Amino acid sequence: MSSPSDPDGSSAESSSDRSPAHPPPARIAEPTQEELDGLPVDRRLELLELQRQRDDQERERRRHNRHQWFNNVGILFGVLFAASGLIATVMTVRAGQEELGNSREGCGPRKKARSPTGTPRR
Repeated sequence: MSSPSDPDGSSAESSSDRSPAHPPPARIAEPTQEELDGLPVDRRLELLELQRQRDDQERERRRHNRHQWFNNVGILFGVLFAASGLIATVMTVRAGQEELGNSREGCGPRKKARSPTGTPRR
């Protein structure tokens, strides 16, 4: 026998595996106007409130998914910018080390080799 929380008659184990963010779709047919007219007013108001709550939950779930998507994209861009900054730093350090090594060896692009007398060599 199924409980109100398990309209499809599934066991408690399988219903606990479901994510609370994704409730199962309603499988109960909507009542006809005659059936609604036969219900007391307080029960009809309760049904309307339950429908509003389901609509609000669905809207909130979509909003949450949209925010999560934007957050993920922002994090991805942050990681890409950080990685590109690190790569640029490594390239700058290597270029600086090469330039320093060249200037220590005396064959840098700006420094000309000089003879012991101080005149430029040809």
